[in-house]
Amino acid sequence: MSKKKDCLFQYATKHKTIVDSDLITRKEADELYEKYLPDIKSRWGESEAPEMGIWINCKNNIDYHTTIKHICYHDGECKLEDGTFFRVTKTIIK
Repeated sequence: MSKKKDCLFQYATKHKTIVDSDLITRKEADELYEKYLPDIKSRWGESEAPEMGIWINCKNNIDYHTTIKHICYHDGECKLEDGTFFRVTKTIIK
């Protein structure tokens, strides 16, 4: 994995920002994601409405380019079930 610092990691609830990184490597972003995964599960619900994500190919710390991992309570497609996150999508059946 590249040591290039072109990723951003964010984790927040509707009450506070927990982590808002500067440019970091993909490895560092993945490590932060894994570190905070149990915490976001414990906060999952309307009272905190957590959101966490990794962005890649960023040129600076405000260039949110491409999301590769994103968990958001208010995203109607993101669900937590039995300790595992799922992205539920709608398919038109004709």
